[in-house]
Amino acid sequence: MATSAAGSYAAKLTPGAHKGRLNLHEARDPGQVLGPKVQALARLISESSHTVVLTGAGISTSAGIRDFRGPEGIWTKQKKGEPIVDSVDFTTAGPTLAHVALVELHRRGLVNFLISQNVDGLHIRSGFPRNSLAELHGNVFAEQCRACDKEYLRCDDVDSIGLKETGRACDHCGAALYDKLLDWNDPLPESELRRAEQETKLANLCIVMGSSMQMIPSRGLPQRTFRSGGKIVVLNLSDTHLDKQAAVVIRADLDEVMLRLLDALHLSAPINPAKRKLLIRSQMDNGSKDRLSLSVDPTNGESLSFIRSVLFSCSGQSMEVSSEPFSAEMRVNEQERKAFDLSVRIALSSRTQRQVDIPKSVEQIVIDMDAYDDYSKYTDSVRRIRSEIETQDSIPVATRRAEPSAYFFKSFRQRGFA
Repeated sequence: MATSAAGSYAAKLTPGAHKGRLNLHEARDPGQVLGPKVQALARLISESSHTVVLTGAGISTSAGIRDFRGPEGIWTKQKKGEPIVDSVDFTTAGPTLAHVALVELHRRGLVNFLISQNVDGLHIRSGFPRNSLAELHGNVFAEQCRACDKEYLRCDDVDSIGLKETGRACDHCGAALYDKLLDWNDPLPESELRRAEQETKLANLCIVMGSSMQMIPSRGLPQRTFRSGGKIVVLNLSDTHLDKQAAVVIRADLDEVMLRLLDALHLSAPINPAKRKLLIRSQMDNGSKDRLSLSVDPTNGESLSFIRSVLFSCSGQSMEVSSEPFSAEMRVNEQERKAFDLSVRIALSSRTQRQVDIPKSVEQIVIDMDAYDDYSKYTDSVRRIRSEIETQDSIPVATRRAEPSAYFFKSFRQRGFA
């Protein structure tokens, strides 16, 4: 067993800060309540012209990463004096069904922007575009140059907190790099917070997923949508201060909610969410006949943070690149390039490698690459949750363990969903 990633992160934070309500009571809607609620959510999403999602630690718990304030949360267990042990750390954790579903909804134009309070990097690892994502509390894998604003997404934990120098330099301008992980008293990144404020004000639907919404200023973001005439939806096992304003409140595991939501929207959960398309280029420089330009690029602009390094080899020469952009130049003339295949060895964050040989006459090639090796947890969870949903939905209402309250149906009708 590995030390909890969330636990090691929490241990780096300055002690003594007020952590809000802990050991939060969790509840789960029975199937006959959950189904209509998800249908209502699907209707809201379909009718929305601009939807923003705000996520908290609850979206990552099924990946094996603990939350903070739940019954098994980091700070709850700290307060009780209990040991904190998990099976995964941030580096080995894979995106959950809920993470992958958000990527699919964004790809379909049904989710326009994502605001994350998490530092685990799973939204980026799942393939969610960085330019449509605000990471308010930072990312354990990220560091940034303050001189040219270039961001680096590493395969490993940067191992620094509090916006401090990491000891590495920017390969673009040579200035010092800084971690992006906030400590308690650090200000939120101005550009990311400003974008989050703009997007929530613009939105006519804001969906809160897996957050008790206790952190300032994040707790106020959905209300920007509400004050602008939009609607709020809360998907969380415990109560939040937003529940009374929300059009729909769902108490259920997020993976199940998102699989039901995809069904309601007539969409399918991706079969292999790890698959990425990479473009490998090999071009002779027109200005210099003895220089070969090489690169490995994404086909859709997303981060290649799952790649640890790329080794280019041609004509007896080799050059390794260990950070984005994965590009290099070699002293190879045109005759040598025509005489030799190009070999590209891609090492992944999971420590596995893949070698691609590009024939002499080919200048570029597109390959499929698995961003992370073990996505069996994802496929297993889809099968398991699908089976559970089918079992729940096949049980006659009269024999189910719990019945929906009269308050639920009354409030549901008042909000216009029945």
